[in-house]
Amino acid sequence: MIIKNPDIAENLNLQAQSTFRTVSLAKPDMRVVIKMLLKSEGYHHYDKLSRITTQFISEFISKKNEILYGQEAADSEHIDQITEKLVVRDLRIAVRFSILLRDQEWTGYREKIFSRQQKRWKFELQLYEKTLVEKEAELALLEQQKEKILKDKEDIEIDTMREGFRNILKTKFFNEWRAVKQQKLSTENGTSKVKINEGEAEKELEGLILDTYNLIREKIKKEDDEMAREQKKNEAPDPLGSGTRQSISNKKGQKRRLTHSSTTELNFASKRQKDEQDFMSHIEEAFDKVVDAMKLQVSERQLYHCLGVIECMRR
Repeated sequence: MIIKNPDIAENLNLQAQSTFRTVSLAKPDMRVVIKMLLKSEGYHHYDKLSRITTQFISEFISKKNEILYGQEAADSEHIDQITEKLVVRDLRIAVRFSILLRDQEWTGYREKIFSRQQKRWKFELQLYEKTLVEKEAELALLEQQKEKILKDKEDIEIDTMREGFRNILKTKFFNEWRAVKQQKLSTENGTSKVKINEGEAEKELEGLILDTYNLIREKIKKEDDEMAREQKKNEAPDPLGSGTRQSISNKKGQKRRLTHSSTTELNFASKRQKDEQDFMSHIEEAFDKVVDAMKLQVSERQLYHCLGVIECMRR
């Protein structure tokens, strides 16, 4: 219908342009864009990688502008008009290159683990059934191995992401880096005949990229460790029920209980005994009502048969 009616097509085109004009003028959130890119490409630790990458790009651009143009110019509002800027296309290229490195590193890592397991399988002969203790120890060992594999996978993803952004940032900003360095050198010597060493300039830019990335990586790691310690501290049992954890739990309306096994069994036994007593009181009350209504003589044998019928119905 739209194709056969040019007037409708033209009107629809104008309406679509006016509708999306505000969206096209808005600056996208860099972290959300990177996070969605990484998640769509199968990264396991996409949230942490997006935090590292976003802070790394912001810190690198700030340091680069400060080195090239000085602190005052780097803090100016017009610095973006004279410097190179990263766009979504650059992010996609960096992520694509990181994916190739990640797949290559992860394949090699899995092959190394498999070859190690094959050597162990050749020398392990199970001639008897494992005991419960041995099975629990084996499960604990498998859980530790799984945690180690996840940690190694996280390191592989972070390292390959560093290499991807190292290449794209060096390609994107080297011309600007070289031009400003050459201009400074010519100004200092009073002549344009003096040329900078491009090899040293490239190494200097690459060193700035790697140092900034490693700095942000350690910063995020410390933040995550601190958050994990706080979470573990808040989840730890508080036998005295005092302090900050008690106040937090009281705000939520939850009771504090010890998580020791003997205390858990005691709570369970107490609850079961209370339930049995309540059940027995309800049965006796119902039995008394029936006896009174039917004008029967109360006997222990009748109560015994009544409880037997109730037990059969319960089962």
